[in-house]
Amino acid sequence: MTSFESVLVLAAVVIVLLQVSRKLAVPYPTMLALAGMVIAVLPWVPDVALDPRQVLAVFIAPALLEAAYTFPASALRRYFMPLIALAAVVVLITTAAVAGFAMAWRGIPLAAAVALGAIVSPPRADAAAELLRTNVR
Repeated sequence: MTSFESVLVLAAVVIVLLQVSRKLAVPYPTMLALAGMVIAVLPWVPDVALDPRQVLAVFIAPALLEAAYTFPASALRRYFMPLIALAAVVVLITTAAVAGFAMAWRGIPLAAAVALGAIVSPPRADAAAELLRTNVR
């Protein structure tokens, strides 16, 4: 399967999962994370290597744009401090956990482990927007 076909299949899976998450009243970032874990452990799924720029253009940018357009400004004003606090706390906890695990499991130096933790821990605006959208209603 070519890279383009892989992207189309992944986009179709995302669309189906979005509809399923709406039916089950589950935040769609949770569905995407669960689906990613399931797909990752299936032995018959081929390895898919995507260019990071392609992922940014096809998946991340549209999700962020959709979150920015549909997120109510009143909810942002109302929940600004909790959002900032949770985002900062979650990023710090995730960075520390990944760094600690990397140092203990692979013996990675502290600076490299913290850098790895910082790479995998950035908050996603669309995930926060979806969680607020489902809990504020």
